[in-house]
Amino acid sequence: MKIVDLSHQITNDMTTYPGDVPATLESISSIEDGFRSTFLSFNSHCGTHIDAPAHILKEGKFLEEFSNEKFFGMGIVVDVTNCATHEITQKDISKEVIKKIDYVDYILFRTDWSKKWNSNEYLSKFPVLSESLATYLTKLNIKAVGFDAISADKIDSEEMRIHKILLSADILIIENLCNLDKLGGEPFCMACLPLSFSKQDGSPARVMAILED
Repeated sequence: MKIVDLSHQITNDMTTYPGDVPATLESISSIEDGFRSTFLSFNSHCGTHIDAPAHILKEGKFLEEFSNEKFFGMGIVVDVTNCATHEITQKDISKEVIKKIDYVDYILFRTDWSKKWNSNEYLSKFPVLSESLATYLTKLNIKAVGFDAISADKIDSEEMRIHKILLSADILIIENLCNLDKLGGEPFCMACLPLSFSKQDGSPARVMAILED
């Protein structure tokens, strides 16, 4: 068994969504004081994180309203690195993957934008789903859709249409994934665990893929 971490590490200088308060990690005691302790402060949509319907929708569910089973299941990577435009359509999904997505819980779109992490380039021109593809995904029996980019919508989007389409169907959104290039094209077990706190409009998450040797 091999475990692949699909999460970015939270650091002081990490990429954040424009306008968000930067993450803070500060040592408040050292081993010389008898023990190490760190003060942590960050946005609920910091780093690799999950968006709940409540993030965008007035009457949307918070993460804690979903069962534990929502955060475990089978995933598959859809490689769209050769997408010719900044919009991902059904034509960008191979026939081989189409046959497999009926049997998974999580669909993760690989654009390789994660390789631009912690650069200005990461915040612009990343591919996003077309509205028709997002709508198509809502007709599948899936738990979440993931992206290796900072948002499911364009960075300057005001309507957040892709968020609304997916979240209205109680399909969670996972953003800022990484290491999708290490997973291949076959389904795999995965866990996507948010922190536990009240009124979770979103939460940083540790996302792990479990591969067979």
